[in-house]
Amino acid sequence: MKVICIITLLILCFPCFAQQVEGQNEEQTPKLILDFMLVDAPYIKYGAQATANYQASVAVSQSVDPKLGHYLGAPFISPSMSGVISYASSFYNTMNYGVARGWDRILNPDKSKSAKIFNDIGTEFTAGIAFVLTTKIPFAGGWAHEEFHRNTWAPLGIGSYNQIWGFDLAPDALTYVGSIYDEDLIEFKKKDPAGFVRMGSAGIEAHYLMSERVQSQDFLYDTHLPNLALYWADFLAALDYVNRAHTTKTIDEHATQYNDEPDQLKRDFTGNDFTAWVYDLYNGDEAYTDRGIHPSGIGIDRYRDYNDLSVEMLDYVKKIGNRQWLNVISPFMFRVREIKLNESLSFNFALRHYLTSFGDDTQLDIFINKNNKKSILSLHKYSNHDTEWLPGIELTKYMDFLSLDKEKTLQGSIRGMIWMQPEDQLFFTKNSQAGGLLSCRLHLLNRSIFQPYLEIESKTKGWVAGVTYLDGKTSVRFGVQAVL
Repeated sequence: MKVICIITLLILCFPCFAQQVEGQNEEQTPKLILDFMLVDAPYIKYGAQATANYQASVAVSQSVDPKLGHYLGAPFISPSMSGVISYASSFYNTMNYGVARGWDRILNPDKSKSAKIFNDIGTEFTAGIAFVLTTKIPFAGGWAHEEFHRNTWAPLGIGSYNQIWGFDLAPDALTYVGSIYDEDLIEFKKKDPAGFVRMGSAGIEAHYLMSERVQSQDFLYDTHLPNLALYWADFLAALDYVNRAHTTKTIDEHATQYNDEPDQLKRDFTGNDFTAWVYDLYNGDEAYTDRGIHPSGIGIDRYRDYNDLSVEMLDYVKKIGNRQWLNVISPFMFRVREIKLNESLSFNFALRHYLTSFGDDTQLDIFINKNNKKSILSLHKYSNHDTEWLPGIELTKYMDFLSLDKEKTLQGSIRGMIWMQPEDQLFFTKNSQAGGLLSCRLHLLNRSIFQPYLEIESKTKGWVAGVTYLDGKTSVRFGVQAVL
């Protein structure tokens, strides 16, 4: 209720302020951006294997061979992080586009200044209600949160089930990932301790990435959609969830979860995400079996709570919780989509904070529009226990690559990153490791609604928000995009 009240207040206040910053005379017609990622290789192979093992109800040690149906269904049943964000952003874009178009029919925003203000308030408020009502359905925020968790172990072939697909829409219904074997979690931590740490923080990574994607689309295409509820709900959910990890609330949460859990496949994979995250940051060398026996006497005691954290762990996660406030520092959060410096130059910015496999990443995005040529410059500050500042820089440039004829243009973007991150993604190390990423996305702009695109991305070892792999990997992605 507190979150709903805060979002309502923001919705009522910001339309007037935003008009003063952006200008009153600009055309602000809503646009719909759809992105359906159909193939992400090699992840489709991992998703198919994980799906096959889940459907056969077996651990990785008894893996079954995936069939054609598993490969065809993998992009939707077990999508990559890139696929998750493409579907989730398309979901919210569609919903908010419908809201905006509906309000334009009710109250023409071009009629007067007051009509524009009340239209903006109506669209944002209605979009906020729609956001709350759709939180626990597939392709919305809760679904994306759980799918990002699943992405951390899917490359090992570990099967699991996103409970969002159970369609339990009750307000007190738990949303979690189940149907995962203890023996798979044991092997996961043994083979990939950094990935195991990321397992805890990946859900919130999805929320912040959804906001980042929608803001980037607004900057690139001038979508003018009512996204305040999405931005603020993602921020407030992360703020509450991370800060809950250093309180005694986690004891009561886990006591409730322990009830009626004799079957390990019905248990959540970790309990509170961030007590697990900070615990495993500090205990990277500890065997998963050292967590002890589940209170039922069957299986491993997966959940960590306040009583399992040292004073240093509690202080660290409290510090990380306070850093979530950095995500508020952006004009986007106050419905300002663009700040004009003159007729040919405008910009915007967003400060972001991500939890990582080795600690955290503080990121500053600077959106630059010069003569309608757009780019995003990002500065990164990576840190772990022993090093507070490791640099990174990222540039994404949007451009027309080739005009084939009057009706066909090859458009796209090039993205480059270089960084220094903790060696081997470790929390306790002063050594650093250089790395980078390079990607190119091309789509064919033509007269049809749906435009095919191809994306090639290659990275070295290292953590990148929204990229499944912590090791070096080259990915090829194919999908369709629509701009309406």
